[in-house]
Amino acid sequence: MRDKLFDELVESIQESGAIRRDTLMNECVGCGRYILNPEGPPEADILIVGEAPSQYDIKDGRLWIGDFGDLLRAELRKQGIIYKNCRVTNMWLHPKDKECDFEKFHIDAVLREMTDRPVVLLLGAEAVKYFTGYGVSEVSGLRVDTLPPREGRLIPDGTGMVFALFNPAIVLHEKLGELRFGLQKFAEALDGID
Repeated sequence: MRDKLFDELVESIQESGAIRRDTLMNECVGCGRYILNPEGPPEADILIVGEAPSQYDIKDGRLWIGDFGDLLRAELRKQGIIYKNCRVTNMWLHPKDKECDFEKFHIDAVLREMTDRPVVLLLGAEAVKYFTGYGVSEVSGLRVDTLPPREGRLIPDGTGMVFALFNPAIVLHEKLGELRFGLQKFAEALDGID
């Protein structure tokens, strides 16, 4: 069943002209909710995979909007990584919904994005656990595709380096240093692939 509040929010935003209807990709074939497209150059070397769009993402029709998006872009920039040159998506293409067949409709799209991508950065506990089998606290800041496979690992063949990192929202818990350290390790590893 569709989330009435979400649909009302999208409709009111569209009617206000704040976003265009085509900014939101289309409706999820699993549940009918509006979904957000991956963003950034399709040919980008780096794919950033988050967990789910926030209310701010939905309102703006783009991913990583608001304070945490600003923080992510700023911290990437400090490491010499330009956000707009990255491809960005989420595990959930719309806010989480227990009624939606997440694996069939959302994960399939993310796996297609990951395949043949030279570098993937997984952000957040749910994304890291789902794709690697590891807890984010075990592997944040590390390259995880070279670790021993764990049950549930879901990294497609042809995917290059895969890194894990806490969600930037972790700064709410006073862990900005962990985010910076993880991004520094990510950037150092990228220097080695040229």
